[in-house]
Amino acid sequence: MKTKIGTQKIKQILIDRKIAKTKRERLWLVAAKDGNILWVVKVKKTDLSPRLVNAKMQYIIVLRREVKDDE
Repeated sequence: MKTKIGTQKIKQILIDRKIAKTKRERLWLVAAKDGNILWVVKVKKTDLSPRLVNAKMQYIIVLRREVKDDE
């Protein structure tokens, strides 16, 4: 994830915030088309896009669920 002072790995953010490994698998990420992570929902947002009063952002949410062969 890009920040004002550089980049930080998502794994390190989760360790610093003391998020349990079992909860990490259920976290949602919001990413830009280029693959840059913008937001780890309820954990941390990128510092690179300050909010403007009249700014509008559009998000597309993609939900992927892994299906096992026996289901």
